[in-house]
Amino acid sequence: RSFLALASADAAEPLALDVAALAREVVLEALQDATGRVRVEIEAPAPVLLEAVPAEVKAVLQALVVNACEASPAGGRVRVAVARGDDGRATIEIEDEGAGIAEEVRARLFAPHVTTKPHGSGMGLFLAQRLASGRYGGEIALRPGAAGGTRAIALLGARLGARRSGARP
Repeated sequence: RSFLALASADAAEPLALDVAALAREVVLEALQDATGRVRVEIEAPAPVLLEAVPAEVKAVLQALVVNACEASPAGGRVRVAVARGDDGRATIEIEDEGAGIAEEVRARLFAPHVTTKPHGSGMGLFLAQRLASGRYGGEIALRPGAAGGTRAIALLGARLGARRSGARP
């Protein structure tokens, strides 16, 4: 659903974007789509400004939040946290209560057309990673979650096209 908006984002100008506010919007959409199947909670206590194209950052958020909702069991919880990291990058953490992803599968999920689901194109994480790294000098990592699910960590640079060195997510 966000691919069409993303395709038109090439011509869009970056602007000061509050990633926390955009994350709240994506969470509201996810809650409507999940129709009560899972709880989606957001922790975004302060604005996190990023010079960005809104449709691109929204596509990253949607890919991660939708995957977490789909992976969670009925009655499960998805936690979304947005903050400014010590290095100035926007840090987005999304954790689900699903079954988790085996390490050998996690390593392949950012390749095009790779999916663990019976539906979908396998392009969401691929495009999200390309945007995070290619446009925002960041990256996305998938790790085991505290409760056995999966924790996705996205780091997005402070400026469009920024290249930052430092700790990996």
